[in-house]
Amino acid sequence: MFIGTYTNYDGRLQHDNGRPIERNTLERLLNMSRARFSEFFRKLITEGIVTDGDEHGDIYVNPSIFYRGTLADAGFKLDEYRHTRLFRGTVRDLYEKYNGRTIKQLALVYAVLPFVNFACNIVCFNPEEKRRGTH
Repeated sequence: MFIGTYTNYDGRLQHDNGRPIERNTLERLLNMSRARFSEFFRKLITEGIVTDGDEHGDIYVNPSIFYRGTLADAGFKLDEYRHTRLFRGTVRDLYEKYNGRTIKQLALVYAVLPFVNFACNIVCFNPEEKRRGTH
């Protein structure tokens, strides 16, 4: 989610000032050790979350994983995906606050997100269940 907050409208990872984020810049941004980052980055590529290796070293995020822009311009049917809206500043602040040993606590919060019912705002086994009438 943190990496996704740096996605430009064309899917390229870049800083807010427009400067592209390359692999070594991403490693520093994530504040990970070289070995840990290499393992993580390989998984991102293997799972198709990011693509790497254009002639400029730019990294692109798969738009079906993280899309920035209006839904009308998405180019795919969003109803085929479970999705939520992210606020870049909030996600970045949380990552910076919980970076280091406490990042596992933040990971637990993110792991629960798929179980949040958007209508009732509660954690449940079936988040797509519709609210029944009151008794």
